[in-house]
Amino acid sequence: MLSGLDFGTNSSEKIHIDKKGWSDERKRLFETKLGALLKNPNFLLLHVPEEKGTKMKIIQPSSDPYHRHRIIEGVNEGETTPRTWYALSHLWGITKADPHVWDNITQLVEDEYGQPVQPVSMRPEKRNTLLKLLEAYPNSYWWIDVLCARHDTPLDIMGDIYACCTECIALLDIDPEVIPEFHSVVDDATSLTMGDPQLCNIFGSLIDCKWWKRVWTWQEMALPRTILLMAENATQVSEKHMMNLDCLPGYLPIVFHGLYAVLTDFFYQQGLTHPLSFYVDLPNAFAIHGEVLFTRGTNSWRISADGLYALFLSFKQSSRQCMEPVDYVYGILGILRLDIPRMNDHHQVWKLFLSKLDTLMIDLNCTKWKISNDAHQVDLLAVENMADVYKDLLTLSDSEKLRMLQGM
Repeated sequence: MLSGLDFGTNSSEKIHIDKKGWSDERKRLFETKLGALLKNPNFLLLHVPEEKGTKMKIIQPSSDPYHRHRIIEGVNEGETTPRTWYALSHLWGITKADPHVWDNITQLVEDEYGQPVQPVSMRPEKRNTLLKLLEAYPNSYWWIDVLCARHDTPLDIMGDIYACCTECIALLDIDPEVIPEFHSVVDDATSLTMGDPQLCNIFGSLIDCKWWKRVWTWQEMALPRTILLMAENATQVSEKHMMNLDCLPGYLPIVFHGLYAVLTDFFYQQGLTHPLSFYVDLPNAFAIHGEVLFTRGTNSWRISADGLYALFLSFKQSSRQCMEPVDYVYGILGILRLDIPRMNDHHQVWKLFLSKLDTLMIDLNCTKWKISNDAHQVDLLAVENMADVYKDLLTLSDSEKLRMLQGM
């Protein structure tokens, strides 16, 4: 039995994970990372009060014993899942020319000093959905990047913020009726057939959305224990309007069977509404399937040597992109637990990443694989997507090649 993590001299601030199905290593990792976050002055949360209409407030757990104690209490008392905070994942979709400044947020939220928060950037179509979402979770804590991250917030804590959250709510750029339609279809399981046209249409809409195509949303997909998908312009907050990300692999085989219909006029006969966009993006469909299966599968044992290879295997199929070349590295550091300071020189970032990865592989006793020579030639400025960056990252080690030759 683990002894737990003492936050301070106060016994009520002792973090102790005793959850069924959790390995000792996972418990230790969670306790350590949560404790470090609660001590970190850069870690901020949004507190949603119990009373409707009361202003929300940004809190700093490291200097606020009341809220820090409440979070620790929620962790220790949670029977199956530690109750910490909710995290928001969303597509910014803003530009310098059109920053979509949300001015009246100043009337709704106070900062950690009790002053109205500064206006933040958020597209108008997401604002009401977010407010409805927060209203549906009274007396809760949230990590929302535009409110809780500062320009000097260290990037190395981002992964732990998502890994330690109770749930992550991902706001997708899809039609608000897509997820309710999904529930209507799968609830009537007896009518589901391989290549079900309605299910193909639904997954076509899901795969088309930009949330899957950005590097930064990757770790927000990979790290949380639970992820609920929701349309960013949903008009209601309910189970009907949310779906669990981890249910996708169970239905994707039904959809993939329908992909063979592209060789015939099946989709015309069955009345698919937008099969072309779905079928043309077949590589992305398989990449998403791989991300959910492999990356989510490594979530509970993030530091395994075998998990490391599975992780980069999923990257080799990913078409995710980012605006800044260095974010191809910074966007994946959370699951690797690597600390690389924010730099603008993409060559230096990549060089340091390879060095840190090499050290990590030694620590993990990863003897089957090594960093390839081709990996040292990668130019982050010249790549098109994640696959270009990571496709040749690892190769069989000399010892593994020799072992395989001896076994022939």
